[in-house]
Amino acid sequence: MLIFLPPFSAIPKTAGEVNMCGAVCPRMFFIFSPKGVWSGFVNNISSMWFGVALVSSILVVTIFFGRLWCSHLCPVGGASELGSKGIPDKLKINFSFMNAPAFRYGYLFVYIAGAVIGIGSIACKLCNFRVIPFWAGAPFVPAYQTYLLTSMGIAGLLTVGLTGFFAKGGRGYCNLLCPVGALDSVANYLGSRLGFTKKN
Repeated sequence: MLIFLPPFSAIPKTAGEVNMCGAVCPRMFFIFSPKGVWSGFVNNISSMWFGVALVSSILVVTIFFGRLWCSHLCPVGGASELGSKGIPDKLKINFSFMNAPAFRYGYLFVYIAGAVIGIGSIACKLCNFRVIPFWAGAPFVPAYQTYLLTSMGIAGLLTVGLTGFFAKGGRGYCNLLCPVGALDSVANYLGSRLGFTKKN
């Protein structure tokens, strides 16, 4: 968390960024214009190379070693899980009643479809990889404070708050709304089916 998130942001700074948006974002390259879809996708991969490399590395590692990123290394999931520990259990929402795989893959489809029809930026604004770094950096960066007080900033805080900090276990967003988590789950399934995944 310390090396990925503000105020230190050591990993994003290696790509010339100060948070998990921009070139470091592991999701933004999914968002492209419906006009010139392929060229837009190629341009996104080029400009958001760090995020693409991160996701590619995550999926390769998952195929051979299981879901290490989602379970142990994701700084954003770790932040929401840590934040949830400070919330009394009686106030937490238990999302176990939901069919997590169905919801996760359904949202992944909506996420990609939204990008194709040109409304993918909405999902970007509600993304926990955007909201949590802005929240962590707010005490140090006035612009983050300003953003979090806008309508989209408040919507993002509510989304991440209800599915993260106020979720039982702190991982509701990870289990239900994270496109990278959905892709990681697919990679884990394929690796285990093909006999690649290392068994502990």
